[in-house]
Amino acid sequence: MSEQSLSKTFEYGQCFTSQLRGKAVRKRFRKTDYFENPQTLAFIKQALELYGLEMPTSKDDAYIGAHHDLLFLNTHGVTIRIGNMDLKQLTNPVILQPLHYIKDPTSDFTVALYPGLKPAIHCSHGDPFALGRWILSDEAADVGYLMDCFGNEPWDLHKHNWGFIEVERDGSSVLVPLLFDMDDQFHPSEINRESFEIVDENGWLDPEKMRHLIHHMHGQATVECFDEAIQAHKDKLYLKTFDYHQPLRHAFARAFKGIEFGQMPDQKKLNQAWDMAKNYHDIGYCVFGKNKVDLCSKRELMERRRLHSEWRQKRGNRYV
Repeated sequence: MSEQSLSKTFEYGQCFTSQLRGKAVRKRFRKTDYFENPQTLAFIKQALELYGLEMPTSKDDAYIGAHHDLLFLNTHGVTIRIGNMDLKQLTNPVILQPLHYIKDPTSDFTVALYPGLKPAIHCSHGDPFALGRWILSDEAADVGYLMDCFGNEPWDLHKHNWGFIEVERDGSSVLVPLLFDMDDQFHPSEINRESFEIVDENGWLDPEKMRHLIHHMHGQATVECFDEAIQAHKDKLYLKTFDYHQPLRHAFARAFKGIEFGQMPDQKKLNQAWDMAKNYHDIGYCVFGKNKVDLCSKRELMERRRLHSEWRQKRGNRYV
């Protein structure tokens, strides 16, 4: 693949798993249409170019949310969240964390890359995929309780807004729920994160600094009240869900390392990051390791990590 043809391998798509159509700005939340306002449109174009992406050919490809717009990369299982956001305040083990983001140096306007999850609305208790693998019995209430324990106010936690990552516990895979429709206005921080930083000296996301904050918040949380949450916390399942996408965060960080805002990233390393995302999405990113019982054994496949693009799945002729 040539460096010049990278953006042509991407395909945007529409979201059919939302309760709303997302075709117009809801004035009670914001007045600015990011794809119509000249200032925000110019920044979106610049950020997408830095990522090697083209602008969508149709405005219909943009899902217009309460405070953010979303673009969906069907081919890579990545969503692009656009709008004003304070991502450090949303650093929470129960909230899905970005792979990378580009922030306007003069404001909080941000274009962020997020991994696609398997949505909760496609994983009912009776679904063969989910059967016996839920770690929390009370669904949204339990997700909200844990989010609060880790430092953010829980709100708007219906099944259209969260999904699952599969991780291993005691030799078998379980489904760990994460909020993927995050908003610092709907889920404000309840703790002080000012002493922590998640970016490097040039303002790019630093995966290890973010990991340090996630681990700190996990260690500070006191999980009480019900057995499933206590066990999830004790088994460090939410640390595993963060590490699930950490190879991708490092791949994008390598592409932008050492450059200032506005400079083009290392094209070869950016290609490698997108190739890794494509790998996650199409066949699963393979993680190899040693058998813990037989340390003399050869390295074996331990897990396949995936990105999902199930926002494309329509149920009948209506939005669900």
